[in-house]
Amino acid sequence: MGMAFYPISTIVLIVEIGIFAAVLLGVKYAKQLDIEMHHMFVYPAVFLQAIITFFWMFPNAAFYVSDPESPVKDIGLFILAIHRISGLIALLLALYLVVFFLFKRWENSNLKLNRKLMLATYYSWMTAFISGFLFYFSILFEI
Repeated sequence: MGMAFYPISTIVLIVEIGIFAAVLLGVKYAKQLDIEMHHMFVYPAVFLQAIITFFWMFPNAAFYVSDPESPVKDIGLFILAIHRISGLIALLLALYLVVFFLFKRWENSNLKLNRKLMLATYYSWMTAFISGFLFYFSILFEI
């Protein structure tokens, strides 16, 4: 594996921490029913996450499993599986919600209809974030 992997992974991790902080702030403003502030944090977070997923995570996904020089061991592969599944669910749900609310008004009926999806998105995003963080350290410490 090239030495460039670790600095790029560290940069991605730092950006992911910022994205997750934006999601948490978005949740805070959603609870306060400040929808404009909620959008200001959540929409860019989803956009950045989609870019990172498509241009960094997807291209690197095969490397960890198929390359014999991959530093990832059994525990890391298990964590990676959790990260991939929860991350894909979170991203797909988040993209759906962003598109839905870009074209629909924020009415109570729309909020009630999608509240369960919002919660599922939040918890799957949280799971993906935590497992991604753990995966990063499984690479560094080769566990």
